[in-house]
Amino acid sequence: SDFPKLKSLPDAASEALAIAKLYKESNSPLLDRSATEKAVRSGFLKANVAHFALHYVVDERHSLYSKMVLTPPSKVIDEGDDGLLQIHEIYKMDLAHMRLVVLAACQTAIEQQYGGEGAVSVARPFLASRVPLVVASLWPVESSSTERLMTRFHRYRKEANLPTSEALQRAQLDMIEGENQHVRHPYYWAAFTLIGRYTKF
Repeated sequence: SDFPKLKSLPDAASEALAIAKLYKESNSPLLDRSATEKAVRSGFLKANVAHFALHYVVDERHSLYSKMVLTPPSKVIDEGDDGLLQIHEIYKMDLAHMRLVVLAACQTAIEQQYGGEGAVSVARPFLASRVPLVVASLWPVESSSTERLMTRFHRYRKEANLPTSEALQRAQLDMIEGENQHVRHPYYWAAFTLIGRYTKF
C-alpha cells in the first residue's frame, strides 16, 4: 500500500519455491507475510546463497535510501524491521560467509548517478559487504520469464554443479534455443549479468 505504482509479481512465489527445493540445506523460503526485514536479516546469518524475487525502489535523491520492498511487520518496533531493506543497511552487514546474492528484480545492476557519490547500484553494497558474486538486472524484467530463467540458472548450479557464470550462460542459452518463441527475444533473458570477482563456484 505504500507503493501503489508497483505491479504484482505473479510468478515470484513459484520462483522462490522452485529454487528453494534445489537447496536442500535451505530453510523454507520467505513468502508473503513471512518475508519481513527481520526474517531476511536472520536468514543472511545462515545462508551462503540469497535469492530475492521482489521490487527494488530507487531513491532519486539519495542512493543510500534506495530499497528492496519486503513485508512490514504488523507492528514496527524498530527501524531495522520496517519492511524495507535499504542500501545503507546492507553496507553495515558483514556477509563474507556468503557465496552469491541474486537480485531478481528490475534494474538492480543499473548504476544511478548521484552527486558526490558517483554511480551506485544495489549490487554495490553487497560487494562492499564481501559477497563475491552478485547477479543483477540491467532493465525492468518480466515476472514469468524471470521465473523460468532463474529456476534453470539455480538448477545448473546445484544439479549440474556448474560455476555460477556458466550456469547463468546455460540458462540464457536455454531461453534462446527453447521452443517458446516469445522468450527468445533478448529482453526476456539478457538483462541479468554477473558482477564481482572471478570464482569457480
